[in-house]
Amino acid sequence: MQKCMLFEGKIGEGKLMVCSADLETNLADCPSAAQFKQSLLEYMASDKFNPQYEIDIQLLKNILK
Repeated sequence: MQKCMLFEGKIGEGKLMVCSADLETNLADCPSAAQFKQSLLEYMASDKFNPQYEIDIQLLKNILK
């Protein structure tokens, strides 16, 4: 299985974004991480955030173990 840093999908009636990058710690010292976080938040708040693929809940549980 390949590892990904970021993926999105539909879960039931909802949408999910999973990011494995640390976008909380020392953002003042890492402007690229701060910008990436801001861009993700803006994307998820927009109409463009419309995942095309359904994620199987059991697969998601296995990925997040």
